[in-house]
Amino acid sequence: MGFQSPTNGIFRVLAQYLRITPEPDRCQIATTVVAAAYRGTYDPGGHGEVGATVTIDPPLPAAAGPVYFRYLSPSAIVPARELTETSLDGGVLFLNVPAGDYVLSAHKAGVRFNPVAIRCRAGMLVNASPPWGLQAQ
Repeated sequence: MGFQSPTNGIFRVLAQYLRITPEPDRCQIATTVVAAAYRGTYDPGGHGEVGATVTIDPPLPAAAGPVYFRYLSPSAIVPARELTETSLDGGVLFLNVPAGDYVLSAHKAGVRFNPVAIRCRAGMLVNASPPWGLQAQ
């Protein structure tokens, strides 16, 4: 099990990079869409299921995401608003989400994923990381 929670400093850098101000009455959601071959956190290289899309229900305005992460190298992964699907990293963000209960779903032709139910609480970062995130079956 991995809890990939960023430090407060990295969280602030990510918010600045994405040009958002985290609203205290909202939450931020992160998840990783993981390939079926994922063997654990210490498995070298990217773990993402390349080419998947992620939806959230109930739906959010487009400005909230999804924002997918660009995989540049094992040590260089950045959020990229222009991406429309997952990279080898598999990371996805939803930004400034109203508090409440949500279901994340991943989609890719020929691949089945189990949906993930999450509870978004004001002022929190919710991270549905492996093995609790969206995993290819």
